[in-house]
Amino acid sequence: MLRVEIWDTLDSGWNREEWNELVAVDPLATVFQSSEWLQARAETAYSRVRWVVVRRDRQPTCGAAITMTSFGLRFAGGTFSDVRGPLVRPGAEQDLDLLYRHLFEALSPVDLRETVPERGPQGTLTLPDSVRWQIQLPSTFEAYLGTLGKSLRADIKRASRPDALVVESMLGEERLAGFEQLVSLHQARWKKRWMPGSFRGRALRFHRRFLQLASEEQAMIWRSIDAESKQPVGYLYSLRHQKTTSYYQAGIDPANTKYSPGTSLVAAAIQDAIARGDDTFDLLRGEEPYKLRWKPQRRIVNQRYLFQGDGWINQRSLAIRRELALWERGVKSILERGR
Repeated sequence: MLRVEIWDTLDSGWNREEWNELVAVDPLATVFQSSEWLQARAETAYSRVRWVVVRRDRQPTCGAAITMTSFGLRFAGGTFSDVRGPLVRPGAEQDLDLLYRHLFEALSPVDLRETVPERGPQGTLTLPDSVRWQIQLPSTFEAYLGTLGKSLRADIKRASRPDALVVESMLGEERLAGFEQLVSLHQARWKKRWMPGSFRGRALRFHRRFLQLASEEQAMIWRSIDAESKQPVGYLYSLRHQKTTSYYQAGIDPANTKYSPGTSLVAAAIQDAIARGDDTFDLLRGEEPYKLRWKPQRRIVNQRYLFQGDGWINQRSLAIRRELALWERGVKSILERGR
């Protein structure tokens, strides 16, 4: 027997345990669908987050965290979630149709962004949203270094000298303090470009809350220290889910780039991922040219799904939203390639 449930919170009954089990068994799940990420989003968002779950007999088979915004129904997560979409138990893919049918009948318009292409709804206007690059990791860091270009290998070697930089992960209370330093450096860099950066307003409140909820394995802050001055020159914020580590954001001191602290931080995060047995390092969304230096092999295009209902007015509105979405995508691509 199939039925659809609406959860107002993960803190009621068995909700959190059942959601976490769906996250654990879904091979396409990411940290952006974890209970910690979504809980932080629910506590800091202006719009209410709800969880829609399809249950077959007693077992949840698929689910999605959703929110209603001025743009319509969206997967919860905000602009700071690089991947969104429903969770599906292996072998229960057919139940996803019921979930989408319930959402589309109850709510309109629909604007599902940053959705993994394998999980999109049928019968909607589909547009490319953003590009993600992934590195398929070998079994050793030495083997990975052998895939890189001569210039990047030289930068990594130079930065790893004992008299150059020391890279370390930050634990406990240090992790939260390191995040604040990362934000400060990140915002200073983007302020010079007359752009807001990634950590302003509710985004900053969200990440502070997420780091309080997340384990030290799930969310890591890396620090690069100048060996001579003993001063931090850069920070990196990485996320981890199952066997995938993701490079989320960084903050680099523009006055101390002699040994490429950004390069040393990414290299350290990749080396740590390999040591943990991870098979993927996700550079997340964006087509910035520097990402190609790390030799990613897999290019994923997240999709955007738009739905407006029947009728001439709805279809006209959908056409306008399509043009706006394409314009937004074009501007984003220009900004990314100019970084």
